Amino acid sequence: MQFDFAGGTGTRVLASIDASSYTLANNFNLFFNALTLGQTEGGTGTLTLGASTNTFNLGSDGTPTTRTITVNGTQIIGAAVTGGANNSLNKAGSGTLILAGDASGISGTITNSAGRLQIGNGSTPGTIGNDNVTVSSGAELAFNRSDDTTFSGNITGSYSLTKEGNQTLTLSGSNT
Repeated sequence: MQFDFAGGTGTRVLASIDASSYTLANNFNLFFNALTLGQTEGGTGTLTLGASTNTFNLGSDGTPTTRTITVNGTQIIGAAVTGGANNSLNKAGSGTLILAGDASGISGTITNSAGRLQIGNGSTPGTIGNDNVTVSSGAELAFNRSDDTTFSGNITGSYSLTKEGNQTLTLSGSNT
């Protein structure tokens, strides 16, 4: 399955239009700057994009760019996220984006502008490597892993930080 949004302008929307949950076990290439995951009204279903054996590529056109993913409801990226040439990720929208795969391939800054950005989904996968994370006021950064984990990237902003589960989370970077 391939989603080709080339040639258009504006934000692309990928959503479950009802209360069903769907898994799209494919590789994804995000070569545009804005994507909305989940319905803005009506739909409450969850999308899982890719399994741990898939990739979710933020684009590798050679130009450093910030790719914005607006999230409504709870949406999961289970695939490994790669960033191309210094691409950054901006998570927007009031929903929850769960990075359940290896997102350490994002080479730029990860920003959570609103809602919840969750690393892991209650098991051992789910990492953002040593990326720097900026969390805006009123937004939340959460870690939900089943093992002890260390995050050595820098966390900045006026944020809420949540650790779920009984495991140990060690923050070894600068956290301001």
